[in-house]
Amino acid sequence: MGVEPEAELSMSELPEAVGIGEVSPIPEEKSERGIGDAPHLTPDFSVQDWGFDTVGIAFEIVPDAEFSLQALRSANTKHNALPPLIQPAAICDLNGAITRVNETEKGNWRLNLPFATVKGFPDFRTIYVEGRASALLERSSSARHLVKPADLDNVEMAALRIAWSVLGGTVFLPASPSRYRRWDLAVDVSNNGCPQEGVRALEAFSAVRLPYWCLPGVNRVKRRVDLLSGVRWPASGNLQFRIYDKGLEMGLPKHRVKGADGNQIKNPAARDPGHLLRLERQMRPTNPTQRMTTSELQAADLRHIWLGRWEGCLSAPSLTVCSPQATRLRLSALFTSERKQAAQAKRLIAESIAAAEGLPQGIYGDDQKLNNELMKLGIVQSKSLPAWQSVELQRLLHQAADVWPTNKTRPRASSAGTTGPPS
Repeated sequence: MGVEPEAELSMSELPEAVGIGEVSPIPEEKSERGIGDAPHLTPDFSVQDWGFDTVGIAFEIVPDAEFSLQALRSANTKHNALPPLIQPAAICDLNGAITRVNETEKGNWRLNLPFATVKGFPDFRTIYVEGRASALLERSSSARHLVKPADLDNVEMAALRIAWSVLGGTVFLPASPSRYRRWDLAVDVSNNGCPQEGVRALEAFSAVRLPYWCLPGVNRVKRRVDLLSGVRWPASGNLQFRIYDKGLEMGLPKHRVKGADGNQIKNPAARDPGHLLRLERQMRPTNPTQRMTTSELQAADLRHIWLGRWEGCLSAPSLTVCSPQATRLRLSALFTSERKQAAQAKRLIAESIAAAEGLPQGIYGDDQKLNNELMKLGIVQSKSLPAWQSVELQRLLHQAADVWPTNKTRPRASSAGTTGPPS
């Protein structure tokens, strides 16, 4: 049936309620992992703080320090009653009161203080003190600044005073130069750009395969698989290089502090993701000959120790992390500008595309060999970056490395004949 002509309405005669109004603009597509749309990024960071974070120092007690040795051997298990106060020597808290400690089957013990951990090894006449260097100096868990190498003498003395207090308050001199069983070299860098640039830089670092360490271990925020919290090379072990979001870590519940009203509040040091990153070298050598004294650490090439296997990345033309598409473009531009052999360019482009797609690589055989070949050109391929994205990381790595004192000769004057810490 047709519509009667008189029933037809022109658009001008339609009531206002029938109109659709203004059309809302189509929202822009959000890029992955909070990364901006810039095809190439050189993150803008500045060094905020650098120095030693956590340290662990072992003191060997001289045989004639009978009172201290007796206290070292008088561990009080949590299952037994405290010894009588008339006992001549016992493990004490910092106020001089006899306290309980956790004892192992071998007779070793552990005492947890608010700002440090103290361990006793009676069979080796050794007491070990571990904690943040700044916390040991101030005897406060709230001290979080990094300590410069020149202040390590004060850190060692502060740790020794803690050992004296725990072993009944009697002063003893170490039998030999005290050695560090752990030292963490940290650099805090603050993001001068938007937070997404910091998030993007951390995501780019997670794609870097260091020689012999392969891909790093990656930590992501719970219930936020798109947000990276930290990366470490190698994935496990006593010698690690870590890059993590320090501002994000300080926002965790375990770092809450008491407010003016006595209630737990968020730590003031907490920052949004991508604002504050920490690049940290953790050294916990298990080989006794690789442990160092205070004087050796102060005279060491700390830049070399901090970098470890990252040192090769600074000698490369660049350290540019690229998506598969950006890798292809960068290889094409590089070989065109340098007029390299076309066959080499085609081989690298084909192999990098095959790696990105998960296809077998006929020439290099595995991702690590391909990565080593790309690294010679200053390129790292990442499948986690959005299409056409690339991030230049060498500038940030240089900034963090150059704060450390360097010693090209790297002298190792040690009575124990040490050969220096492993890289």
